[in-house]
Amino acid sequence: MANLRVGATTHTGQVRPANEDSLLVTPTVFVVADGMGGHEAGEVASQIAVERIAELLAGDALPSAETVVRAIRTANGDIFRAAIATPGHAGMGTTVTTIAVIGDHYAGRAEPNIDVDDPVAPPSSDPEPTDSHDTPVDGDPVDGDPVDGDPVDGDPV
Repeated sequence: MANLRVGATTHTGQVRPANEDSLLVTPTVFVVADGMGGHEAGEVASQIAVERIAELLAGDALPSAETVVRAIRTANGDIFRAAIATPGHAGMGTTVTTIAVIGDHYAGRAEPNIDVDDPVAPPSSDPEPTDSHDTPVDGDPVDGDPVDGDPVDGDPV
């Protein structure tokens, strides 16, 4: 496996007064969950996402791309249920951007806008990967195909 140097930080940005980001950094999986500002409880959604993904990937030193996708979908369901069950959290959501090191390759998403919450329809239990679950709050599908590649020294990801 390649030798990786990792750094992680977040920033509130120029518009919102609070930071709604959550991070997960492991030796092989990196997740940035950016709570959706302007919607209720984005910080809660991003925290649920990284905590659930971390829980599901714990003990799996080299998770497959399918395992990572399954963890994101499970987090999606958790966020959806929490949004329904908690007053004031309706419509909460987060984007999730993931890079997973799989052997000497990496897998991730071509676009960073992967919404983990879809308040329009409940999450599917369909095990096949599909972009139909990458739906933002307004219902428009998000483009973003999984990508993989061979890392080269100095590659930023």
